[in-house]
Amino acid sequence: YSAVIDGILGDTVTCLLRVEQDIYYGCTNGVAKFFEQFPTVEPNLTDNLAGITVNDIAYDPATDLLWIAAEDGVASFNRATFAFAWYPIGRSRSICVHQGETYCVTAEGVRAFDGGAWPVFGSGLHMEPVGVASGGGELWCITPERAYLWTSGLWVHQETGALKTLLRSEYRIGWSTNVLATLGVDGDGVPWVGGIFSESRRGVYLWSFSGGQWHNAAPAGLPQNEIVALDADASGNLWVSTGQFGIAYRMAGSGRWIAYT
Repeated sequence: YSAVIDGILGDTVTCLLRVEQDIYYGCTNGVAKFFEQFPTVEPNLTDNLAGITVNDIAYDPATDLLWIAAEDGVASFNRATFAFAWYPIGRSRSICVHQGETYCVTAEGVRAFDGGAWPVFGSGLHMEPVGVASGGGELWCITPERAYLWTSGLWVHQETGALKTLLRSEYRIGWSTNVLATLGVDGDGVPWVGGIFSESRRGVYLWSFSGGQWHNAAPAGLPQNEIVALDADASGNLWVSTGQFGIAYRMAGSGRWIAYT
């Protein structure tokens, strides 16, 4: 059962995931969920992650497992049996399920779960990754400066030259103050990347990659602050979360943006 609680676990929500009628959220105080619009705890999950900052949540429908990327490691939770497992592999910033396999990122690189351990997966990255995401049959990851597509057993850099010419010179990728921060992949396999100008914590760009080119998709109406998360769904709709000025939603068909502040 799920016990109703008074409010959510914390004010800083880091990620959201909807699974059937449940909406799970991660925060700086663990994981809980909303069920029928009521904030509740998930037995054997909420208590095991109490006080731990959660960075990302993924779901594997084939096994009914939740996968949680957290500051100290990765957790799995079986929604049917309430079985909980903890893997102390260090800080994990991002996690996803791709073609039945689970991947996360740590300081050592992209890791793949082999049923008991998390060995580093693939080669070709030039520095520590910050995000990994799957969609449309494609697996992508990003570092603070580059985007990579998993191709023929190797992480292949997808030319980010266009990103370096974005807006004014101080916003260019590769400068010490400017970084790629988050990644989402929609149902067509199109990656979306967001970044920040770290000196002012200002979200300065949002780009997508298609036809071998990067395209600037940030409208004037997008909340211009640190972009902390992207969620691209199977239909191509996009949710953007910012550090201080709310969230925005992009409709796939029209490209229209709606800001919620």
